[in-house]
Amino acid sequence: SEPIVQTHVNGVDLHYIRKGSGNDVLLFLHGIAGTSDVDFTPQFQSDLLTKKFDLIAIDRRGCGKSRPPKKEFPADFLRIDAADIGSAMDSLGVRKYSVAAWCYGGTVGLTLAAMRPEAVSKLVVWGSSAYFEQS
Repeated sequence: SEPIVQTHVNGVDLHYIRKGSGNDVLLFLHGIAGTSDVDFTPQFQSDLLTKKFDLIAIDRRGCGKSRPPKKEFPADFLRIDAADIGSAMDSLGVRKYSVAAWCYGGTVGLTLAAMRPEAVSKLVVWGSSAYFEQS
């Protein structure tokens, strides 16, 4: 089995997968019950994508190989998850990236883009929904 690769941000260790030789970074965000390994294995096995992009997928706090802690849903869980992802990208030295996200990952991606518009250059979301209130 492959070693678990993690970065420590905001008090947690987040597992990530990184592969590819392209100049443009493409970040994948998994669904609510998924993981980076389960949701995006075909993308990381694609020669077309790995030659064109630097691919990154991160297991959110409490998901997949980013456990412990267990997954919790406080009132600001979307902001926590988006902040974790943004901090993880910072720790990997990535300042600008495109995001491809589905299901709950799409909602995190939308939140991340709102929190860090200077970092998210493109955003593709599918199979997701969101309701936001102005605070």
